[in-house]
Amino acid sequence: MQRITTLAVGIGWLLCIGVCSPPCISQQPVPSPQSASPVTVRLEAKDGQSHFFLGDRIELELVFTNPGSDPYTLNTTLSGDLSEKITISPATGWIQWRGPSGRDYSVASRLESKEIRFRVVLNDGFVFREPGHYEVSITISRLSQGAPLAPDTMDLSLTTNTVGLDLAARDPAEESSLVRTLSNQIASLPSPKNPYDDPRSEAANRLASLPGDDAVREKVRWLLDDSHDNQSISHAMSGGLPASRNLQLQLSLLQAAWNDPQRTPDSTLEEALALTRHFLSNPTMLPGWRMVVMPSSGKPDAAAQQAIDQHNSDIDYIIQSLPARAGDNRRNTAYFLIFSNLTPAQLAQVKPIAVEEFAHMDPLAQGMLLQTRWKQISDPALVPGIRAMLDKPPAEFVGYGDALERLIELDPVSAKPYVVREICDARSRIAIEYIQSLPVETLPETDACLLQQITALSGGNGPAGKIPWPEKLLIAARFSSAAIYLQMLALYHSHPEWNTPKYSAVQSDFVAYLNRWHPETTLQPLPLQHY
Repeated sequence: MQRITTLAVGIGWLLCIGVCSPPCISQQPVPSPQSASPVTVRLEAKDGQSHFFLGDRIELELVFTNPGSDPYTLNTTLSGDLSEKITISPATGWIQWRGPSGRDYSVASRLESKEIRFRVVLNDGFVFREPGHYEVSITISRLSQGAPLAPDTMDLSLTTNTVGLDLAARDPAEESSLVRTLSNQIASLPSPKNPYDDPRSEAANRLASLPGDDAVREKVRWLLDDSHDNQSISHAMSGGLPASRNLQLQLSLLQAAWNDPQRTPDSTLEEALALTRHFLSNPTMLPGWRMVVMPSSGKPDAAAQQAIDQHNSDIDYIIQSLPARAGDNRRNTAYFLIFSNLTPAQLAQVKPIAVEEFAHMDPLAQGMLLQTRWKQISDPALVPGIRAMLDKPPAEFVGYGDALERLIELDPVSAKPYVVREICDARSRIAIEYIQSLPVETLPETDACLLQQITALSGGNGPAGKIPWPEKLLIAARFSSAAIYLQMLALYHSHPEWNTPKYSAVQSDFVAYLNRWHPETTLQPLPLQHY
């Protein structure tokens, strides 16, 4: 949601949490001079905890209330990362490694007297490097004055009270023991039935936040575990990489994994390498996640060019390792490379291997290549593999329509029987755009089955709720011959109930077929009765 205005409404609210130095006194919220808003937002240390060791997960809570009667709307979207502006003083002893995220969607909830709480995990964007006392406040922009979905709402900006945090250094031996405990917990807890509700997440997030060398080794080990049920663990470790104190050790471990020809490279490892290099050479804040990122214009700066050159070097290394790879490793590496940002010279080396391996890839990988990487892999040598895909039931793989469209492009003669089969399948949901490029004027062999399907569906005798039967009319307009003209004309005139806006698409599609074969009649859609 784009914000059109921001109104400063700062609420002076001093909250005593944990042990402050000097002792703090709880105060009532002080109304902002710019606003008489009754809404309050306060910041609390989760469960009252304000003392931590360096490397602990630091969780705070935002608490919103509206005791008044005026309507206010709160964006209750949970983004899974930091979406608020956080201020920490003093300005030293910590780094901000990632900026706040931005999203153009929201979940609007009416804010009333009942508290609404949001968890804020500082580790999602900050790393404390030095022990000491820190003061934290948050400026939020998720509140609007007005009812949900009202056209005249006004976005507000509110700044919370400050919360004091005391961080101490942890004994290295204690951290090493904690690393072993947390890693054992991850290994012993059951795998998740739902990846968004992983019972291992708490232990994984705690381990990821630890800074020592033992933690670095375990973070990399878990990040490289590519088991299907370890995706949430790997994600947690990726988010903890900036917390590592010995980034050089982290880089060497990641680089060794990248250089190992027995290991299939993946985007998680590639991104971990790039992030670690960034904080070693250019420790500046990374931008937060954005829904839409506009393409960069102009020449990249020195840091961006260095990252591009390093990426190309990494990809060159993997390409050169292809002769040492075999089986699933070679196949999956080729798939990974095709989805990388390849130079023309790199693509020329990778494409023949990807084409060779295509027929042996799993259906999901095949479908993704046909849908999103056709420009990179299009080749007549793919015809046998695509035909093998189409010989399977459509429900068994993603992108059935894409496979048919690609086969038409590469070998229209062998594609024709598949198009006929698909058109005559009464259960098919194939869309016209996938098959319209077949280079034939008509497909008379589909006349009878299309007429039967359209008649049944128009009369309510077929699964009209499941099959978009106007699509069948578009297919008839493109491929049916004049042999069924009289039957189609009679069917067109036998449905006076189509004389409503509800059936405007049906009328125009019928007319497209009829006028194709008898344009001299210049039929027009039936005049619509507007109610």
